Amino acid sequence: MQADRSDHPALKPATAKIEQLPAASQFTVFAMRVWSSAMRQKIPLDHALGRLFTDFNCQPALTIFDECMVIAAMSAPTPMTLGCCPSNPNVVADEVIVLSCLRAIENKSTAKAETIITQVVMRPMARTFCRPAAEFVQHLNTSGLSFVKSPRLSLVER
Repeated sequence: MQADRSDHPALKPATAKIEQLPAASQFTVFAMRVWSSAMRQKIPLDHALGRLFTDFNCQPALTIFDECMVIAAMSAPTPMTLGCCPSNPNVVADEVIVLSCLRAIENKSTAKAETIITQVVMRPMARTFCRPAAEFVQHLNTSGLSFVKSPRLSLVER
């Protein structure tokens, strides 16, 4: 039996704000929310997300992202919980778990990523999810987006 996803430590009261996340995490949360909405409304994926992926120079990642989302949605024992709309300022429920998985993949911790994602998908599907997820992470990294927090930079006036 799968643990209740609300027991995940990252889902405790201190909710993360999307604006405080690394660029790849912000991009992915927005894309997951738009993907979910597009699927419910039967909007073609390229119409819903094509421009976003093109603007960030990672158009080839769109079909890989779609594959990851379909695997997650179809193999989750309970419906995935995502933010209700792209403008929700907080990272919620399953978004936290997916981002943790993607961060582990970026850090080359595939076994850890597979363990993390089993909180969303059935255990036998963890590796199936992580394979295209690794390609997705690589595309975002190539486009300059990372799941690892970048150092804080500030403008200094002379």
